Amino acid sequence: MNNQKIMVNDKEYDTENLNGEQNYLVQQIADLSQQLSSHKFKIDQIMVAQEVFSAKLTQLLEEPE
Repeated sequence: MNNQKIMVNDKEYDTENLNGEQNYLVQQIADLSQQLSSHKFKIDQIMVAQEVFSAKLTQLLEEPE
């Protein structure tokens, strides 16, 4: 993690000065943040698709026969 800085409780830490377990946890947190962002992106896509399908169904149900 070449000379990165992190903030924890308003205190800055240089990752070069962290031990192995601390660096592992930093990597885990970074990966989880990326996963969360990716899942939010997918949820947005799913919600929009659901809205489109619901609107289309409503339109079809309201058309006169």
